[in-house]
Order: sequence, then C-alpha cells, then structure tokens
Amino acid sequence: MKKSILCSKVSDFVQCPVCKSGCTVKNGSTRTGKQQYRCKNCGKYFIENYSYHAYGKDLNKMIVVLTKEGVGIRSTARILKISSTTLLSRIIFIAKNIKQPAIPIGKTYEVDEMRSIRTHIKRLSRRTICFTRNVLLLFSILKIYFWM
Repeated sequence: MKKSILCSKVSDFVQCPVCKSGCTVKNGSTRTGKQQYRCKNCGKYFIENYSYHAYGKDLNKMIVVLTKEGVGIRSTARILKISSTTLLSRIIFIAKNIKQPAIPIGKTYEVDEMRSIRTHIKRLSRRTICFTRNVLLLFSILKIYFWM
C-alpha cells in the first residue's frame, strides 16, 4: 500500500528570486489581480512580474550610469519611471556599498582629459549637488561619481 503525501501543487516554471529554487507554490493574488507565489525552500513571498519599476534587476546600474553622466535627480527619476524619493534612497544604498579605493602614497599620477573632468564636475554640481541640503546625499553622489 502506497503512502499518500499531502502536498500543494508546486509550480514548475516560476523560480524564486531569492534562493533561485524551483519549488514555488501559488499563494493567492494581490489586490491588483497578479499571481502571488511562495517559495517552499526559503519561505519568501514574491510576484513574478512587478509593475513598479523600482524592483527592476538593472536599476542600480542605470542609476550609476545616469549619475556619472551628470543627469539630475528628477530627470533620472523620470527616465527610470520611479519616484525621486525612491531614487534618493537607492543612491544612498548604492554609495554605502562602495569601498574607498586604496591609493598608494608616493606614486606619480597622470591626469588625461582634464577639461572633460572639469565639465562633468560642473554639470554634476549644477544639476545635483547645488540643490541638495543633505550632506549624506552629497557624499553618496560624489562616491558614485569618483569611486565607481
């Protein structure tokens, strides 16, 4: 006689974004009608397709690229289709994970294209730095610009 195992239906095609496991179970729906899943390995809940763009995979890379190009905060938020508050918190989060590069003492360094660096810093200061009163945000933007 076979033992029957009580198990809920496991989805084959949805993968957990946290632990990358394939053992996921449908777990109701959200208020907007999207299918919600639960991972059987780690127990996290997730939705397969988020409609809010702040959960995108390459968002942090795009924030770094646009910050280095000297695009302002509101323009970056508009381009990425996220709120400016979310953008500011993401910039601070990205900057906290940047380690200061080691600079050896006593070496000679050569600076190329001084004019383009000066232009970038002027553009960066005009659009981003001049309008902030938050020192943490100022240091975060400068860390992204110079150390990443």
